[in-house]
Amino acid sequence: MMLHSESSLRVFLYSNYKPWYLPDVETAFLHGSFRPGEEVYMNCPPGMVHQTDEYFFILTTLCGLIQAARHYFNFFSKIIVKIGFKQSPADPCLFLFKNAMGTMLVIVYVDDVGLAYSSYALVEFLFNQSKKRNINYTVEHLILFNKSRTKAWLGQPHLIKKLRTLFAGKISHLKNYATPGTPEQTISRPKEGEPVLDEEMAASYRSGVGMLLYLLKHSCIDLGNPVRELTKALKSPTLTVYKEMLRIIKICT
Repeated sequence: MMLHSESSLRVFLYSNYKPWYLPDVETAFLHGSFRPGEEVYMNCPPGMVHQTDEYFFILTTLCGLIQAARHYFNFFSKIIVKIGFKQSPADPCLFLFKNAMGTMLVIVYVDDVGLAYSSYALVEFLFNQSKKRNINYTVEHLILFNKSRTKAWLGQPHLIKKLRTLFAGKISHLKNYATPGTPEQTISRPKEGEPVLDEEMAASYRSGVGMLLYLLKHSCIDLGNPVRELTKALKSPTLTVYKEMLRIIKICT
């Protein structure tokens, strides 16, 4: 489901509530349920032994199904209304909540959610009530405004915290760098016979690069060139590229 009108988006954008949270709902499309009488089948995966006329009968929605977004939204909207939100009669993807703690606006775009609120206690209330109903949020983005609301800052503090926690022991001793990547540094695939990382460190490297790519996509565009270089060595990373990744993590955390 998407916002049905630009007016609803303006209501959210012009609201005097700040900051904004932009969380994702974890495994959103697995929450949907098919309507009575609605049957969906899929082919058996390659390698599975089965008869030519045998197929999988899908019991719940999955990512990739055309119906998944609609059924997930039906599930989400019922839950959030039970929590106490009122669905806008003009736009089903806009919700309003008011109580003694303050006011909160919620907009929904597929499986992404935007929260504008007058008190952070409302965010905790929404997350706690949703968790009781098997909805878990991952807070991906935070938008902060200056007092005059003429400037805004977009960041991903939860991902920064995760990077700092996962690599704390490896970056704490590093000096503070002026640039995210080593000047004039280029990365190439290891040559034949060149030592590479063991599987555990290689997995750590891929995880770190993956998180850096997500930062690059949404809030840290200055990481573009050094992170692009890191992706060249995902298959067989060496100690040199691992250290280069730690340098980038150090400067952005």
